[in-house]
Amino acid sequence: MVGTDIDAAGPELLSIRAPFRQRRRGVELKLIVDNPSARRDEMLIRNVTRAHAWFGELRTGSSYADIAARAGTSKRRIMQVVDLAFLAPDLTTEILDGAQPASLTSDLLIKRGVPSSWTEQRQLFDSLR
Repeated sequence: MVGTDIDAAGPELLSIRAPFRQRRRGVELKLIVDNPSARRDEMLIRNVTRAHAWFGELRTGSSYADIAARAGTSKRRIMQVVDLAFLAPDLTTEILDGAQPASLTSDLLIKRGVPSSWTEQRQLFDSLR
């Protein structure tokens, strides 16, 4: 409690017991208490959604440069994010439902690269659980 004398406080004021997961995003560390609605990674969901939209534009003839100009980002970023459009459908559903591994982030997928094999993608997800 704010304003409580630490020396006078009992252990019930200094500890919280709850199941949680740790998740790192850059230098930030999040402690995620097991609450399914809190596990939805809005940034990951946004990037998967963008990936599908941008891939759709590529299929209709737009270039990476065209998409980047419209999106206000770099061509390189478009190329990185578009790979998320190739996630296995069941893994995409996990992400949308917030059931993905807590340590799975857009940055992790972009840095590691999305395996082209759905089996390898599932193995990656399983290794993060």
